[in-house]
Amino acid sequence: MLRHDRFVELAREHHGALRLAVQLRRGGEIATLRARVDEERPALERHFDEEEGWLQQELLRLGEHALAQRLCDEHRVLRELMDSAHDEASLQRLGSLLHDHVRFEDRELFPCVETHWEAADTQ
Repeated sequence: MLRHDRFVELAREHHGALRLAVQLRRGGEIATLRARVDEERPALERHFDEEEGWLQQELLRLGEHALAQRLCDEHRVLRELMDSAHDEASLQRLGSLLHDHVRFEDRELFPCVETHWEAADTQ
């Protein structure tokens, strides 16, 4: 799927998040999974920070308050789980929520903003 230039890098970063999500959902040795979360956390934090910067502001400017709130709420929950997930069930939950969050962004959030931008370009 072609993305607006502003979303290309964010969409690329989703591939790494989805790989982590799959590993967490499959389960395995707790120490290995926890190490993967700790390894990926800086990249996830940068990604979240970027979205909570310009993207959240753009959503609010476009009147998409519910999407902006959901974006930040899901990031908060994911951060909390990255801090507290130290057993198989919580790591699998983190994996499921991370997967669902990435899919929300790819399938709902980004297309919504792109639709607004396209409508503005045709006016």
